[in-house]
Amino acid sequence: MLSGSGHAGRLINTASGQARQGFVYTPHYAASKFCVLGITQSLAKELAPTGITVNAFCPGIVTTDMWSYNDEAWGKLLGDYKPGELMAEWVANIPMKRAGNGGTWRVW
Repeated sequence: MLSGSGHAGRLINTASGQARQGFVYTPHYAASKFCVLGITQSLAKELAPTGITVNAFCPGIVTTDMWSYNDEAWGKLLGDYKPGELMAEWVANIPMKRAGNGGTWRVW
């Protein structure tokens, strides 16, 4: 583990928007993402004295194949949405009025 190396380190966990607000029909997914935040918070407190920071990020809607599937599948489940309509409705509720771009993620 990083703590034995004598160097500070960083752990970054990926959660989801559902870690902050659950959604209908997906309690199992929301629960798993809530758990990511709980583990992150616990490890942050435990590892802070060693100089290791622990954080999580919660991406929302990112334009990917998964979200294309979600638009189609959830559109049928939640009503009579035509392709692209449900995604557009959800994106309209984002403060910046845009989804993330799946091609812009970077790891340093």
